[in-house]
Amino acid sequence: MLNAAFYPPLARPFAATIAQPLDADPSQQPVTQESQMDRLFMGMLDAYRSSGGLARAQEIFTVYRAQNGSDVATLARWIVKREVISFDWQSKVWLPLFQFNRVHMAPHAGLQPVLAILNPVFSPWEIALWFTQPNPWLEGCTPANSLETRTNAVLHAASADCLIAAA
Repeated sequence: MLNAAFYPPLARPFAATIAQPLDADPSQQPVTQESQMDRLFMGMLDAYRSSGGLARAQEIFTVYRAQNGSDVATLARWIVKREVISFDWQSKVWLPLFQFNRVHMAPHAGLQPVLAILNPVFSPWEIALWFTQPNPWLEGCTPANSLETRTNAVLHAASADCLIAAA
């Protein structure tokens, strides 16, 4: 039901596989903003796979409605107020699944303080990418894979990275 990429990791990242043929010379291919966004999105599909994947907002609404009745306005408010991680790609809103408790479909408690730090500094795309990157403040783990078990460490990593970005 969810377009969440619950597949085992590929030997070669999916984004690299579809971005160009194996024997292609990257310098010979034109780079457009659209192709860069497509590559970033494919990279995020790969990166979020280990933490639950990505899903379109409509799919999350369907699951949320099944879990919580017809009150999807709450979920829509979370997206609009940037209280959950979401970003647009090809006129669709996408959300990483790691941020939700799968029983109640509520955001994990530790997410809100982290987003309060990141939202003023980074765009929605940058935040989604930040959660996928191995972070030195987390001993090389990604924030997405660390949020549930190491919430305070992710909060400190967000603070440190925002200070560096603002400098």
